[in-house]
Amino acid sequence: MPKLDNIDLVLKEKIARRIKDLRERSGKNQLTFASDAEKDRQTLSRWETG
Repeated sequence: MPKLDNIDLVLKEKIARRIKDLRERSGKNQLTFASDAEKDRQTLSRWETG
């Protein structure tokens, strides 16, 4: 897999923050939010940490 350049890294971080912000605003924990999105909690955790 090719290395990400700085623009990609910034975008990846923004997406991670946005997912976490949406989850926190919904008042849900990772397990519930992931279940609602039909994903597992580990996937959501990886998304949130970028």
